[in-house]
Amino acid sequence: MNKSKVKELNPEAYNILRHKWGSMITRCTNPKSKNYVNYGGRGITVCDEWRKFANFFLWSINNGFEPGLSIDRIDVNKGYSPDNCRYITLEQQQRNRRDNRSFTDPFDGEQLCLAAMAKKYDIPEDTFRKRIDKYHMPLEKALTKPNGETVRWHIVIDPTDGERLCLTDLARKHNIPPLTLATRIRNGWNLETAVLEPVKRRMGNKDGAI
Repeated sequence: MNKSKVKELNPEAYNILRHKWGSMITRCTNPKSKNYVNYGGRGITVCDEWRKFANFFLWSINNGFEPGLSIDRIDVNKGYSPDNCRYITLEQQQRNRRDNRSFTDPFDGEQLCLAAMAKKYDIPEDTFRKRIDKYHMPLEKALTKPNGETVRWHIVIDPTDGERLCLTDLARKHNIPPLTLATRIRNGWNLETAVLEPVKRRMGNKDGAI
């Protein structure tokens, strides 16, 4: 089926799924992708059938795809294929993430997952995750560092690939001015549309964008 025929089946879904498919292929096949280490680098592949976008598109629209849902691998140690994938909410996907790892409390030896450890010490889960993964804090420091009143951890989930990052980093990742993305969100846009809608630049003002 050619591109125009595929797009005619569901024009609204076409652009979203095209982006999801491209991100999936990239993180599984391109060693230069920053997400490759967690996908292609550990053996996660895309099945031969889904190497063609039309096949992935048709499977998606016949298997529960809706804007706002994320593609999820049922077995996180296997690749992307029709028998190992489903569409679920981003919240459901986070519960299935491989990085929901276990930690040993340095103060009492209790074994807890990341979310439970953050809750035990009354730390926002995203703040705790960032201390561990981005700043590589020792666990004891990550658990006891006071939450700075001026620090805003506005963490969101990239609707195209499930990556957790701050709003500013999300905007830069998709080549959108951070102010534009923040304005779209404040104006009631859903995150997926706010990220994927092309930026219209005002004539005569290279910094102006909506």
